[in-house]
Amino acid sequence: MVKKIIFIIIANAILISNAVAQEQFLRDPTAPIAKSGVGHNLGTIGDNVKIQLQAILTTNSIKKAIINGNTYRVGDDCEGMIVLQINKTNVVLTSLDGKEKTTIGLFSNKVNN
Repeated sequence: MVKKIIFIIIANAILISNAVAQEQFLRDPTAPIAKSGVGHNLGTIGDNVKIQLQAILTTNSIKKAIINGNTYRVGDDCEGMIVLQINKTNVVLTSLDGKEKTTIGLFSNKVNN
């Protein structure tokens, strides 16, 4: 009887440790693709702020951009810049005073052979 109880305890410990180990590698498929390396890295804007466009989401009436893991709409403040336009493959940002414009693309213009 004691051997049976010890076996059950050990088996449960192994199953629980397996579940915990697997949970560390599972990713929520609905989570934004933040920090995954996807998107074109523009480099820096403003006060050396790194910015990366990771996705553009559009429906008939709504346009959203995921930049540095955060979701933005036209008119939102993004890293000290204002989102001016969200297009199919890029986002246009403008400085708060409107004097400076920056375009971030989903894809790099550079082709690797």
